[in-house]
Amino acid sequence: TNYHRMMLHDLVWAIRLGEGNGHPLSRELRDLFAAAVRFLFALVDPESGCAPNYGANDGALVLPLNGCEFADYRPVLQLGQYLVDRSYLFPPGPWDEDLLWLFGSDAINHATAVRVNPRALAAESGGYFTLRGQRTWAMVRCARYRDRPSHADQLHLDLWWRGQNVACDAGSYLYNAPPPFDAALSGTEVHNTVAVDGRDQMTRGSRFLWLDWANGTVRSRGISRDLRFEVFEGEHNGYHTLGVVHRRTVLRIAEDLWVVVDDLVGSGRNIHRFSQQWQLPDFRFKIAEEACPAALDLCTPEGVLRMTTWSTAQPEVTLVRAGKTVYSNLSGTSVSPVRGWRSRFYAEKEPALSWTLQVCSDIPVRFITVFSEELVSVVSIVAEQIAVQYKGRSREIRLAPVGASPIFNVGSPEIAWTS
Repeated sequence: TNYHRMMLHDLVWAIRLGEGNGHPLSRELRDLFAAAVRFLFALVDPESGCAPNYGANDGALVLPLNGCEFADYRPVLQLGQYLVDRSYLFPPGPWDEDLLWLFGSDAINHATAVRVNPRALAAESGGYFTLRGQRTWAMVRCARYRDRPSHADQLHLDLWWRGQNVACDAGSYLYNAPPPFDAALSGTEVHNTVAVDGRDQMTRGSRFLWLDWANGTVRSRGISRDLRFEVFEGEHNGYHTLGVVHRRTVLRIAEDLWVVVDDLVGSGRNIHRFSQQWQLPDFRFKIAEEACPAALDLCTPEGVLRMTTWSTAQPEVTLVRAGKTVYSNLSGTSVSPVRGWRSRFYAEKEPALSWTLQVCSDIPVRFITVFSEELVSVVSIVAEQIAVQYKGRSREIRLAPVGASPIFNVGSPEIAWTS
């Protein structure tokens, strides 16, 4: 996202210079610029102005013309949209200062503008997909690479809830850091996905080069007519040499519930070590050990969000902060020193929470993760059913058998309320 902003800033400057000197740039280029603005807008959280910190980020900010935070993308989007057709994406705010510098005072006279909410994105050529509610949304990476990948992050999930990036990307940190942080935050183990046998999804060639590219395939996407249920299902082949395919399904249920199902399937018959990781902000937390097998309550500034996790095989559960274990259901667990770190700004790292389920098993294996607000209670999880209670009502979410596809079908009564 940061390099995308750098590109937009460069083009804004070039287009305005052309306009000011009587040499406007081509309509084709301006159309491509408009598409690039729409793409970034689809990846921005409307409440915070922030976006998933995916891919490389070297801290570039070509046009520092406002007092907003570095991670706020509203200034470049407001500027870009005004350049496209003299309209606005956000109501008046500090993100308008770029307009004043590049277009003059008339450009900031838009007291009647209202905020436009981004729509769901399906950028198949780049491998970016979003699922959106009113105050919660998610981004999934599922790409068939045509250009060199930056991170080994197939099927990584970024989750946003009430303006908070509750399941986040670790970022980049430093391009030339000494071990163990030499390009470590670009690897699979620090992303919100599943690693097999401690390997990255691709072979690292050098600090900036991945070989044996892992390619993703979208199996299905759908949304119910009333917009309450939305689903994405995809898989990647990064572990094909091990005979393993990782398939992930993400289900949004209104504003209340997110369900993530990870199936590890394939032709292999050996025992493998499967590690599912969730990178969370460094908020206060409480571990509910009575859950199955364990759950974590994340105390965000907007309320408590519970993450309940489960797997078909008995898991080792660990919570790591800043490279150190703060919880484990087994004794003597060793962890990587790069786990539990996050870099929102180049050359700066800060503690984060890394919640990991690890199982040693042959395939197939299924992980289930449920993110729910405080009023939703997860009653039980088994391989093919999730039972929850909400405001005195029960909901049963039925899943296809492990390895079957699709796991959910939003057009059928597999997601049902019962009284």
